[in-house]
Amino acid sequence: MRRESQAMANPRSDCRGFTLVELMVTLAVSSLALAGIYGAYKAQLESHVTQNIVVDTQQNLRNAFYILQRSLRMAGFDPTLHLRSAEGADGKRRRGFFGRFTELCEDGRVTGACAAGYPQAQTGQTAIAFTSNETASRYNGVQCRNPSAEAVPQYPANDLSCIQLEALDSELVAFRLHEGLLQRWGGQSGWQAIAENIESLAFEYLDDDLQPLTLPEDPGDEDAWRVFNENLRTVGITIRARPVADHGSPLVNARKSDFQKPRTFTAQVRIRNLGIR
Repeated sequence: MRRESQAMANPRSDCRGFTLVELMVTLAVSSLALAGIYGAYKAQLESHVTQNIVVDTQQNLRNAFYILQRSLRMAGFDPTLHLRSAEGADGKRRRGFFGRFTELCEDGRVTGACAAGYPQAQTGQTAIAFTSNETASRYNGVQCRNPSAEAVPQYPANDLSCIQLEALDSELVAFRLHEGLLQRWGGQSGWQAIAENIESLAFEYLDDDLQPLTLPEDPGDEDAWRVFNENLRTVGITIRARPVADHGSPLVNARKSDFQKPRTFTAQVRIRNLGIR
């Protein structure tokens, strides 16, 4: 009776707790479980961040590729025929691809001042330069009229005042690779970056049978470039871009082969406005 009365007086005296060994075993098992969960979470997060960078690189490349393709398809576009009719009128071309834009901007073939950087606008293996009258505009936005036909606009073949290119309408277009940037040049805007992290850019010039054409050696040789434009029908494009790791982030594993592998896009663009008389 005495022992029972003591136990009832102090109910906690007979309770047993966890031993130190039990606590240590529980802590060890919990640590192993948490380590496994964290490892899986970290691996998934690394994969997510890495794939996002790869997707961004591919999207950046697709956007640049779209701009290049669309612009090249419009090369030589001249719906009013005012550029085409002037070829040979003064011995100076105004339509198609050019070895360089220097002469275009300096000898009176362009109205309005060309933006800075036009000497670097040229056609070669890693750059391209051409004209395109996408706005279907005439010289200075004004229709040239024949005095004998008051109401009907006409464009005489030798009337050079009606057939100039317009810098302000961005009728001069060029692309180049410069310090990892794919840049587009316009007569008004100059060089503007349209894509970054570009590793290489290459152009191939093909005739109607998809046979390679040789570029004229002299970018200022009007006759050679006229013949080149008469035979050119397709331009092949190859762009190679590289993903760039954020080295300050511990989440990106730069050693992953999928992350390091550059992305390459290739295509052949039909120049549908050349060869039209």
